[in-house]
Amino acid sequence: MGGEVSIDTSKVSGDPQATIRKAQIVYRAAMAPAEPSGQDRSIASQAKSMEMEARRELSQQKIEVAGSGTGSSEQTETQEGVAQAPGTGAAQEADDGADAGQLLDLLG
Repeated sequence: MGGEVSIDTSKVSGDPQATIRKAQIVYRAAMAPAEPSGQDRSIASQAKSMEMEARRELSQQKIEVAGSGTGSSEQTETQEGVAQAPGTGAAQEADDGADAGQLLDLLG
């Protein structure tokens, strides 16, 4: 079964974390078919590039905040005492459940 679906692959202006989440959703959507087409693979590649660029931007923002001395730590301590970055662990798994709704928004 073939078909075409339009997917918004633009970054979220001014919000690299949202861009990362969007890129991950786009990637998963593009690679969802059992046999992704060349176009699917191209979109997936664009999504990975968008995610990497957003991660660089987010890292740069964190460096700038840390350099100014006014930022707060972006890590939290788990019960085991291991530092954990935001967006990982159980909270991230809960966010993954919202992906279906976000994907529908991208397709709409």
